[in-house]
Amino acid sequence: MKYTAAVAVLMCLLSCQSGNGVSPDSGGMLPVQSIIDAVHTTPRNGVSREEAAATIADFLDEQKLITGDFRSAMKLTGLTTQEIWENARLELFRVRVEYAWLDGLAVFVNGTFVSFMSGQQIDALFAADLDDDGVYDLCVVRAFGSGIVSSFIQVFGSGMKTVLTYDLRSQFKDVLVEPDYVTHRIRVYENDISAGPETKHYLGYLGINKAGVVFTN
Repeated sequence: MKYTAAVAVLMCLLSCQSGNGVSPDSGGMLPVQSIIDAVHTTPRNGVSREEAAATIADFLDEQKLITGDFRSAMKLTGLTTQEIWENARLELFRVRVEYAWLDGLAVFVNGTFVSFMSGQQIDALFAADLDDDGVYDLCVVRAFGSGIVSSFIQVFGSGMKTVLTYDLRSQFKDVLVEPDYVTHRIRVYENDISAGPETKHYLGYLGINKAGVVFTN
């Protein structure tokens, strides 16, 4: 996978002071981050691991997303980076319950639980500014199924605090992403599930607005 970045030197200096970490070639955009591979932190004023675990378990129970003794089986992994905390006050926890095939992502903002993205295996997780508002949004890439595995994406918009899904499995197509560290955007492709990745078709850069997931050139 590839990633992207671009901005002016003055903007870099200003944004580094504010914690945004914009690079000299990013055009003012926030750098794309591969969250799973990044260095993770526990914010001093954020939600504690114990509080997060209790909140998430209560949510799963209330929503009836899992049956059985999931509280003792639930595994929590903190995925918060310094950059997304300083920029958007985002805290992320990966939530896995193996017997239920659950690999979820819990999102907290300023210590408050705001969203849970459920599904099978998380293949990748990226932070990027998808609506050009200067605040990090999230893109989750998921693998689904056994044998023939398909993929789709879930997007969390920080400004709207909503989860959007782009899924072409009903058309027997995968959704593939390729972070671009030069442009600080995320490229999206569609691909026939039964075909190889060399047949993928470029859709555009990933974006979001009130209408949902959009693609731009």
